Amino acid sequence: SMLPWSICIVTADPKKIPVSEILDQCPSRQKAQELSGNYRHNENAVCVSTMANVKGFDFSHVIIVGCGEDNIPPKNSCAEESWRHALRLYVAMTRARDEVRMIYSGEPSIFLNEMSDDIAWKDVS
Repeated sequence: SMLPWSICIVTADPKKIPVSEILDQCPSRQKAQELSGNYRHNENAVCVSTMANVKGFDFSHVIIVGCGEDNIPPKNSCAEESWRHALRLYVAMTRARDEVRMIYSGEPSIFLNEMSDDIAWKDVS
């Protein structure tokens, strides 16, 4: 069963924003761990994962970083493959029970623009 709260930070672009970098940036007072197959909800730790690895897990809050136009879909991917990236983003979004936050710098991904009517936008610059 799920704890009252659980948080997962998901990278939309593991090449530009690797899990290891996110873990390194976590404050020392906050325990953080990479999501793994034997994951058990640890009420004192934040999980960090890629979109590909988060499938099958559930959290109360999911924060997806790297949702900018340069990150998802990746600039070098062919247009015919963009649906795969959209599907991974959808899966990551649906891992959240209570709230999902999608963070980007620069311009938002085309996927966020497609959902723009259903997103509460907040500028924190």
